[in-house]
Amino acid sequence: GIFEVLVNDEMIQEMILKRKSAQEITRVAVAEGKLRTLKEDAASKVLKGITTLEEAASAVMV
Repeated sequence: GIFEVLVNDEMIQEMILKRKSAQEITRVAVAEGKLRTLKEDAASKVLKGITTLEEAASAVMV
């Protein structure tokens, strides 16, 4: 499978409690390396030969 994984640490929890937007949380999480996006996971799995480009593209809806 292809997954999007967010590490829910103290910083992310604080942003949630402060009611930051999903876009803001995503931006910060990606910048801090705490979010691996669907596109990143799909690309990694294609490069490793785990899945095909076609399957990855359909999962990510590119």
